[in-house]
Amino acid sequence: MENADFKIQALEFLGELEKTVPFVKKVEIESDRSFENGVSADLLIGLNVSGQNLKLLGAIKSHLQPRHVYEVIRQLKEKGASLFGEIVYPLVISEFISPRVAEILKNQRVSYFDFCGNCWLCFATIYIEKTGKKHKAFERREIKSLFA
Repeated sequence: MENADFKIQALEFLGELEKTVPFVKKVEIESDRSFENGVSADLLIGLNVSGQNLKLLGAIKSHLQPRHVYEVIRQLKEKGASLFGEIVYPLVISEFISPRVAEILKNQRVSYFDFCGNCWLCFATIYIEKTGKKHKAFERREIKSLFA
């Protein structure tokens, strides 16, 4: 899947939050946002949750390996800290987030979701977790004989 396809799919998912999560009243999404201080972001998401305005800073990664996740976390936290002095919650979006990467993200308090249906959204007063869905590429298949 191309990075542009990821972005479209992520935007669709985030747009659905307003319809599928009862306490989310408004979702505003800005893609490829650049700020005056030179900081740029894949996504800036504004949510109104039970009357509270929240901002999430999103990074979209097609493949996220455990060895790369710490750099993504560092970049998100640095970018979030430099934005207007507001609390900005980090969010990682990927095709598939492995259990090891999920564990690292949770330990660093970085929310995530993947396109297999796994998510861990934990910020402000929100806690949503869905796990256990595997990537289709990692499904076990029956071995077929080449000589049958």
